[in-house]
Amino acid sequence: MHKNNVSDEYLLEQICVYNDDQCLEDLFSRYFQQLCTFSNNFVKDYAIAEELVADTFCAIWFNRRNLNVPDKARPYLYKAIRNHSLNYLKKKRVDHTDLSYAEAIPDQTLGPEQQLAFNELLNEVNLLIDALPEKKRIIFRMNKMEGFKYKEIADILGISVHTVQNHMVEAIKMLAENAPQNNLLFLALIVLTLS
Repeated sequence: MHKNNVSDEYLLEQICVYNDDQCLEDLFSRYFQQLCTFSNNFVKDYAIAEELVADTFCAIWFNRRNLNVPDKARPYLYKAIRNHSLNYLKKKRVDHTDLSYAEAIPDQTLGPEQQLAFNELLNEVNLLIDALPEKKRIIFRMNKMEGFKYKEIADILGISVHTVQNHMVEAIKMLAENAPQNNLLFLALIVLTLS
């Protein structure tokens, strides 16, 4: 069946029920530009909007087993992008507030055992990232660890923004596939803590 002849709902069902990554890429390609324009209405930065859309599709892939396939895919995608964009704005607002009061908060929020467990988890994450193919590893680290936007990465590496997005989606899929089974904390640490 040709990808242009199938419904959005069919693609989403194939992603959630049958783990079809090609359907994820098809749905991504079908809606990417529209969703970026929509997100840009909130965040007022097209490069950030592109990242938010790509991250949303990664989240769909991560959560595909727990996702109830909606009756209508298009409104679902737009709602997910709206929520992700608004969450980004909330986080940005918090990041820019005066946090001088934080000096009064003790450094040791984790006990020694929790700190050890966290460090072990972080080491596992780094091993998984190091095992990525070179181009994906470089792009993932530039974005998630060094804070470069997709456009900046594309300019630095001399590739298209679309290629950067594809590498990020594939890198996150590979990390999810190689992560310990059913370890949502592990996946969250990969995607969120490093961002």
